[in-house]
Amino acid sequence: MSPAEAEVAFDRSDLPFRNYTRIAVVQNPFRRMAQLYDRIAETDPFWRLRRKAGWPVPEFGTWLRSTKPNGKGAGLPYGPRWRRFGAWSADAWADGRVTHFVRAENADADLRHVFRQMGIVPLFSASESDGRPHRFHEMLRYDAATIDLIRQRYGADLQLYHGTSPNLRLVA
Repeated sequence: MSPAEAEVAFDRSDLPFRNYTRIAVVQNPFRRMAQLYDRIAETDPFWRLRRKAGWPVPEFGTWLRSTKPNGKGAGLPYGPRWRRFGAWSADAWADGRVTHFVRAENADADLRHVFRQMGIVPLFSASESDGRPHRFHEMLRYDAATIDLIRQRYGADLQLYHGTSPNLRLVA
C-alpha cells in the first residue's frame, strides 16, 4: 500500500494519519533498478515471447532510460504495482507522507535509530539485508550515462545513503 493509499484508508476509518509515525523502507536505487530489470525480464510475457522468437529484449540502459521515477514507473499506469512503483523515487512514492525512511541494506540500525527518536527501545532484531546475497554483477550494467541518470532521478534517495553511491566507474 502506498502512503497515499494508506492516508485514504486512515481517513475512511476516521484516524488521524498525520499524527502517526510513518516509516518507509527504501533500497539503494542502483541495486533496485537492476533487480527490477531482472524481474521484468523473468516475468514479462512480451519479453519472454521475444526471447523465444530469438529477438533481443531491451538492453539495460535502453530500458532504464524508458522508465520514470513517478507516474508509469517501469510499466503502464495500470500495470502490476511492483513494476510501476519499483521505479519510483522515494520522494515521488512518499509524496511528503513519510516521516522516516529506513534503508533496506541497513534496516536494523535505521529502525533502532527511529525507535530511539520515538522513545521506544525495540526488543527485536531486524535483518541487515533483504535476504538475497549481493549480486556484484548487477552493478556491472551501469555505464557513465546510466550512473548519471540514476543520480539525477534518485538523488534524494541516494542522500539517504549519506550522499554516497557506489563508485561504479572503478568497477568498469
